[in-house]
Amino acid sequence: MKSMALMREKAAGLVLLIILMLLGGCEKLLDDNPEALFLCQYINYAWGYRNSGYLIDREGNVRLFELPEKWNYHDESGYLTVDEMNENLQQTVETSCIVRKGDMAYFTSKLRAALSGKTSEREHTACDMGSTSYGGFIYEPGKNMYKYVFIRQTGDFSCENMSREADVIYEWMQDPCSGSLNIRLR
Repeated sequence: MKSMALMREKAAGLVLLIILMLLGGCEKLLDDNPEALFLCQYINYAWGYRNSGYLIDREGNVRLFELPEKWNYHDESGYLTVDEMNENLQQTVETSCIVRKGDMAYFTSKLRAALSGKTSEREHTACDMGSTSYGGFIYEPGKNMYKYVFIRQTGDFSCENMSREADVIYEWMQDPCSGSLNIRLR
């Protein structure tokens, strides 16, 4: 009897150890996925100024903006400060669309991979159409800044990030509110 109880205790301890190891592994996986935001922005100077688009925040809220007073752009090295990002977010309006956490984690990992993608040559493709840009920002805690990741630009001038991950992000950003990633992937 004592040996049976001892074996059950050891088995329960082993199960607890395995669960703790698995949870520790999940925590590590989440740490590897930085906070990210996604941005789609349309700008046109033909026949008057236009600046509109949407920003998907860290929680997956799709937020719209139209003619913001002072929009902050990333610097030459692709960085935007946390304060500048917060200023941009304050100029947006929340919608009823929320991207699911699993989808956000998936596209955040794709964004990180797209960071190393090569950019195609810029081509003149239209006139007076303006420009629609797609991209995202990865938070870098060591710098306390967001790093811009270019995905694609269409309109008067076109170019794209040539990575496969950028294609996946671009397709998703055409309609991020269309539902769960689980339904779209097979």
